[in-house]
Amino acid sequence: MKHENLIKLTSVILFLLISMASTGQISKTNYHVYFKKGTALPAENISDISNKTIIADNEQYGERYYRYIQFYKLPTPAIQKSLDQKGIKLLEYIPNNLYVASIPTTVNLNDLRALQVRSFTAIPANDKMDSRLEAETLPEWSIHKEQVRLILKYYSDINNNSVRAELNKLNIEIVAEMAHVDMFIIQLPPIQMQALANRAFVRYLDLESEPGKPESDDGRNLHRSNAIDVDYFGGYDFDGTGVSVAINDDGFAGPHIDFKGRADQSDVINDLSGTHGDMTVGIVGAAGNLDPRMRGMAPGAFLWVRAYSSSLPNTTALHQNNNVMVFSSSYSNGCNAGYTSTTQLVDEEIYDNPSLMQVFSAGNSNNNDCGYGAGTQWGNVTGGHKIGKNVIATANLYNDNSLAGSSSRGPASDGRVKPDIAAHGQGHYSTSPDNAYSPGGGTSAAAPGIAGVLTQLHQAYRELNNGANAPSALLKASLLNTAFDLGNTGPDFKFGWGEVNAYKAFKTLEEQRYVSAMIGTGNLHTHTLAIPAGVKELRVMVYWHDVEASTSAAIALVNNLDMTVNDGNGNIHYPLILDHTPDPVTLDNPAVPGIDSINNVEQVRITNPAQGNLYVKINGTAIPQGPQEYYLVYEYIYDEIMVTYPIGGEGLIPGASERIHWEAHGTTGNFTAEYTLDGNIWYTLSNTIPGDTRFYGFTVPDTVSL
Repeated sequence: MKHENLIKLTSVILFLLISMASTGQISKTNYHVYFKKGTALPAENISDISNKTIIADNEQYGERYYRYIQFYKLPTPAIQKSLDQKGIKLLEYIPNNLYVASIPTTVNLNDLRALQVRSFTAIPANDKMDSRLEAETLPEWSIHKEQVRLILKYYSDINNNSVRAELNKLNIEIVAEMAHVDMFIIQLPPIQMQALANRAFVRYLDLESEPGKPESDDGRNLHRSNAIDVDYFGGYDFDGTGVSVAINDDGFAGPHIDFKGRADQSDVINDLSGTHGDMTVGIVGAAGNLDPRMRGMAPGAFLWVRAYSSSLPNTTALHQNNNVMVFSSSYSNGCNAGYTSTTQLVDEEIYDNPSLMQVFSAGNSNNNDCGYGAGTQWGNVTGGHKIGKNVIATANLYNDNSLAGSSSRGPASDGRVKPDIAAHGQGHYSTSPDNAYSPGGGTSAAAPGIAGVLTQLHQAYRELNNGANAPSALLKASLLNTAFDLGNTGPDFKFGWGEVNAYKAFKTLEEQRYVSAMIGTGNLHTHTLAIPAGVKELRVMVYWHDVEASTSAAIALVNNLDMTVNDGNGNIHYPLILDHTPDPVTLDNPAVPGIDSINNVEQVRITNPAQGNLYVKINGTAIPQGPQEYYLVYEYIYDEIMVTYPIGGEGLIPGASERIHWEAHGTTGNFTAEYTLDGNIWYTLSNTIPGDTRFYGFTVPDTVSL
């Protein structure tokens, strides 16, 4: 197959330099604290603090007590060392400069004056309760036999056995324990909530996550998954072999020969008797034994099939004990409820387990007003876990790359980019019970596509790095930076960073176009990129798994890094940012260059960069819980065409409908598609394929080719 008469004009991206007071920017001299419930200015009371300060019973637990400490500026390593020596632990950060602190009752409070402390205040019981608990009527799903089911977060330096004993003394029912993230799920009469919040060991009370609801081939080719798992000898063969992936869904999958010998379903206690899980499991890893066209993204992976629970139990246990690297869930969980305890749970699990990744459907709730403030077309991503900084939330595409009208849109409640990426879901064929195949749909089908691609990349990384497990931050950065741009140029609140491209993400790993480093507050790192000749577009992205945020904070970002790219001639390029003002027109505007202080991912794009050195600067603007590890990835885009399907070795059925898929730069002009049966004579399929198209449908000739 050959292509000619290609006319492409490179899109010009205008990089506007914006003022430092850009979206989410926080002044260094601003001592207001951005709580989720509103902004407050703590009293500058350090001169009044002494060892005569009274410690109330409701803030002391054992030999320690818990308070807010605000500093005049973020504590330096030297001050942090002094705090450690005094036994003062900074447990949680809320901007600006405020920490939830654990303090020994024996500490000399007069010493705080020498440690740049500005304010030292009690933590009110009201700050320990999510605003949803203050509603006159609690949601029906949270009530169980006239008791409310809650997530209790206790201070991280308190032993969970001690908290369990306290709850037993209070006759509070324990539903589940999550000691690895300092949480219990409990039940109690609603009238007792306030009294429990006033207990010294309680850090936060939140509603248990809303029970999940299901969110209801060409996908391998659209995702370029086939390009790294080819059918011819000597090509890439990354089918997920040796990698385990878990799919949380509606219970037992099958019976189906496509899973035979590669699935563990022992976690399924109650089969919900649906076919939703059959679809999602198949998209991740169906073998295509009955129909090779129905293969999933990772047909060699081992599949852990589980029944979905909103608390996402045993995630870290399966990761640490059974080497499950990727978890996929396609269930709703509320609607843009903000940074909840469930969000904190998934962010903390990934931050503490650097090879773990959790993938979620963004939701099918577009056309619903979930309270963001911009109507029914914005801010309706379904669930707390999907809003996490370290997870991946997936938008839903038709097979022509258009966005499904029901696909939930961002931003997150604090304005961050959501969804993260897009994948084919609508009309995606997959496995169904009794050895059959059926069409599915929704972001439910998009999320397992991403999970399957990540599984392939895990295998690829191991083979490239002597069996070492991949950092999931690197895999996520590689996916986002190489995504095929859809919608507005750059990131947007509909498609995220664009459509997944497994091949290009893999090439980032294979060609080692990435670096990693640790950075602290005030540090500046410079990375030099040698730009080859002929590059039409350069994409540079910095990404970091951020420490879990406080559920009390209005802004989820904790550690803030800032990236710029300098061409050596005084030209500075800034990352693309979006305006998250709750206005339907503003939210649909294209991204522009600026300074980002709310996302843990930033990307700079430069069109037609000159050959030679560029200098990427990473600034540790504010790292209150550091040092912070980050990954820098970069992509060179050339003026070239690569056919990704058929890629070689496929058997095409005469008379069947097929689609050619290809990679190319630019969106204007036309493509010409031709085919040959003997390698000599070429037949034209079309010479008027629009330049923004990356596939073309045709009927396979009823002729045997050589």
